[in-house]
Amino acid sequence: MFELVDWLRKSIPAEDSTGATSGLVHGDFRIDNLVFHPYEDRVIGILDWELSTLGNQMCDVAYSCMHYIVNVQLDKEHVSEGLETTGLPEGILSMPEFLLEYCSALGKPWPAENWKFYVAFSLFRAASIYTGVYNRWLMGNASAGERARNTGVQANELVECALGYIARENVLPAHPPSVKRDVSPSYESLVDASGRFVPNRKVLELRQRLIQRSSIKLKSGQVELIHSLRVCLWSSWFLQVDSAARARRELAAIENKHDSSGRSFDQLFGEGLTNLEYGYLCEIMGRSVWAPQVFNCGAPDTGNMEVILRYGNKEQISEWLIPLLEGIQVTEPRPFYRKIRPWKIAPLHETNRCSRAWNGANGSKALSRKTFGMFIAQHGSFVSDLAKLRVELEGTRLLVLEAADHLDKFGNKKARGILAMAKVAAPNMALKVLDTAIQVHGAAGVCSDTVLAHLWATARTLRIADGPDEVHLGTIGKLELQRASKL
Repeated sequence: MFELVDWLRKSIPAEDSTGATSGLVHGDFRIDNLVFHPYEDRVIGILDWELSTLGNQMCDVAYSCMHYIVNVQLDKEHVSEGLETTGLPEGILSMPEFLLEYCSALGKPWPAENWKFYVAFSLFRAASIYTGVYNRWLMGNASAGERARNTGVQANELVECALGYIARENVLPAHPPSVKRDVSPSYESLVDASGRFVPNRKVLELRQRLIQRSSIKLKSGQVELIHSLRVCLWSSWFLQVDSAARARRELAAIENKHDSSGRSFDQLFGEGLTNLEYGYLCEIMGRSVWAPQVFNCGAPDTGNMEVILRYGNKEQISEWLIPLLEGIQVTEPRPFYRKIRPWKIAPLHETNRCSRAWNGANGSKALSRKTFGMFIAQHGSFVSDLAKLRVELEGTRLLVLEAADHLDKFGNKKARGILAMAKVAAPNMALKVLDTAIQVHGAAGVCSDTVLAHLWATARTLRIADGPDEVHLGTIGKLELQRASKL
């Protein structure tokens, strides 16, 4: 113990005296002291503040990471190895990934240089606490009763664990992990458990990167974008331009980079995603109003690029298409956008954008807003509507993926029937979901404080832009009659 104390005194981080890490310290921050929301995946309270003080907040961070280092249980005679050694349960972040989440959220520097100190100090605190518990057990007044018998041995083992941790050469990578571990099911498990629409590895990687970047960085700027559209309608929005560059750099990181000089004409147009592969990415981009523009997958540019690529001559492509592509690829040798195809999967984009509106906005509002003395989510009619909309939404999603698959395999002409079905089903489904979400929000649903009114107008516009339902229904009916005549 004294050896550990001497090392800690000599190794106090320089940042400790600068105030860079100063703030409110809980002192016993762990999952046992958290109160979780009964319906949502979030914390609503933190208990046990008697040890709180002002100090270095990394102490709380390190203390909450103890389960990675060591496993201590009062009913066990000895401490055991932590999750770093025994293996992480499915869905649990590694310690570097956990620290990346914290540092990214609070803008803290990567703690690799001083991490040994913070972990050793946390183990020292735990050993000191266990020593006190053991002494109280010897005097017969330990609150843990006979379970405290083992704390004396465990205190010594915690000190040894701290000294062993100090002796390790590397405890954290020098730089934060560039890609967080995918906590979703593996590709193999998807193949075993899913139906015919299973993304390949490349698409899974792109999709996970979109989830990681779009959900945080793009969502955070959505309110500013809406405001900018009111005050500077015809001006470039600085946050969109900056985030677009950062997002493309992030996404391009998973590609195999090479020198941009001497690229073939075909290489200029990206990785060559099929419509089905692109559809999985539209699901994620649809969660943000402006993500399609950031990734150069939004109207009207996509439609213009498709028309020029398919029908333009070389002079027209050089004059009009190349600037559109170069404008979005910035400095990346291989830009992130699909190889242009003759059909946009706009319905999938809109359907899943509305899925986000339903799950995020409508669901959370229903759990917080009360009518007639109870939460909206507790009304039987709401639960029934929610279930029906989920069933319809999942069916529409599969229909659009089927349309994309037919388009890839059979071309425009043979896929026109199912394309027409998707163009009828998706906008109508989106409007139905949004209408319910707006109703749950009340007056707030139709004002500019939420994105629901904008999404409703966008989905309604899609029923015009993609052609009226009557045209598509006519196509579907004629094809059905032709099919029947051949029987």
